[in-house]
Amino acid sequence: MGRHSAGEAFLRAVIRGTPPSNPIFGYCRDAGSFGAFKADVLRHDPTKGDRLVQWLPRHQPEKLEHASILYLPGPGLLNEAQRRLGSGQEQSYSLCGITHTISSAGAMQSIRDLLIAPVHGWDAIICTSKAVKTSLETIIAEQAEYLRFRLGARFCEMPQFPVIPLGVHCQDFQFTTAEKQAARNRLGIAPEDVVVLFVGRLVFHAKAHPLPLYLALERAAAKKSVTLIECGWFPNEPVARSYDQARQLAAPNIGSVVLDGRQPSQRRDAWAAADIFTSLSDNIQESFGLTPIEAMAAGLPSVVSDWDGYKDTVRDGIDGFRIPTTMPSDGGDDFALRHLLDIDSYDFYIGHVSQTVAVDIEAATLAFHQLLHQPELRQRMGAAAKEQAQTVFDWSRIYGRYQELWHHLTEKRRQVSGDRQLPRGGAMIDPYKLFANYPTNAMGNLQFALRENVTLAEIETISQLESVKFASYMLPPMALVDQIVQNLNKSQPLSLEELQSFVSVPMATLEKAISWLLKYGLIKSELILKN
Repeated sequence: MGRHSAGEAFLRAVIRGTPPSNPIFGYCRDAGSFGAFKADVLRHDPTKGDRLVQWLPRHQPEKLEHASILYLPGPGLLNEAQRRLGSGQEQSYSLCGITHTISSAGAMQSIRDLLIAPVHGWDAIICTSKAVKTSLETIIAEQAEYLRFRLGARFCEMPQFPVIPLGVHCQDFQFTTAEKQAARNRLGIAPEDVVVLFVGRLVFHAKAHPLPLYLALERAAAKKSVTLIECGWFPNEPVARSYDQARQLAAPNIGSVVLDGRQPSQRRDAWAAADIFTSLSDNIQESFGLTPIEAMAAGLPSVVSDWDGYKDTVRDGIDGFRIPTTMPSDGGDDFALRHLLDIDSYDFYIGHVSQTVAVDIEAATLAFHQLLHQPELRQRMGAAAKEQAQTVFDWSRIYGRYQELWHHLTEKRRQVSGDRQLPRGGAMIDPYKLFANYPTNAMGNLQFALRENVTLAEIETISQLESVKFASYMLPPMALVDQIVQNLNKSQPLSLEELQSFVSVPMATLEKAISWLLKYGLIKSELILKN
């Protein structure tokens, strides 16, 4: 999937962009997850060791101040913002997410949640294209209007939404003449063939319907020997058959090679053998589109749809051609409602919408005709694309923009004066407060005395029972228990305030210790009689 490739490439950029003496932090739930993260880092840079790949446990968010920025691989900030709020670390670090697809119900809900999340202006969600930023702002505006109607809400502090494209490691797409020829030989492609390449999932309902591509290539070939490589994977056999059916109908004179894009060697052969790249995406799940900039890095001219993030990457008439697209301006409520009501799955939802997105087949035919029949145009556009990839989209450039953003967020966070901490209701609520009406008595209304013949040894024995020590992290330390035992009089009960004067711990700590001792009958209580 594109987001997986983007995440892997981002990690490589982090490793290369981090000074050799600086640690790389993995914010992981447990040691096993961190072990996998560390192995990934060491696979890309074996020189990193225990000191330079460090674990920040998810149950200790206060340690994130050492990293300053927590980068998340999606647009959802709510959960981590609540964790930050709950741990009292509002100004200790910034959150930074990123958009991939925002067409799914889950992604859209995570964006709506920003209006109720404890986020700040020193947080950010990176938008990978101007098109996706506009869509994100539409979701937020719709939700803001609803909250104004429902709650009278007039202001919500929001994160920043900078536009920064994904990057590409250009060196991964450099091929010698010998490598190109060897790849074509392995794929059985004749020397005179012009090779057009599509890379991505082979699924008509969620990426790009193949029929417009097949029709345009067949019409553009005009006796030119053309081979189409489709490098990706089919989700199932019926989808694979549907591609064969469409190809035989619309492009009987175009050579066909289908490669498994999940195999690195086959993917590399596809890029090396190609002369032209194409992706006529027509799907709302697309938001940036990584393969066009990979094609640019490989020095290939492109024929792509004028759609979403492709508008920000392929320069029409310079790096290739962007083909006009058309979509209705209204009337899609039924699609959204059917998905909301679980009548249609997400796949059917985006598939139905894609059936109403048209890519201009005549314009695509003209673009392919020019590139198929003019090798000098292919060479000129490919060279321009390669230079653009190296100067704009290489991860060394893009990661620099990430670092500039993070520096800006850190400075903004540090410049905020005073205590900006929000009410904790924005996170988890203290269960003692939330369920204060459950118990019979409030602890402040009780006084306490030691049970007859209780010993510290008996208390320690109870603390080691399997049914008790599972909660060892929150059990009162034996030093505190000893202080309580020494100061509680067996015959003269003490209130919490009186006992606190002897043990000198915060009242909250004392209350929990007393409650635990009371739970197992080690102390006794009675109501304070008030006059």
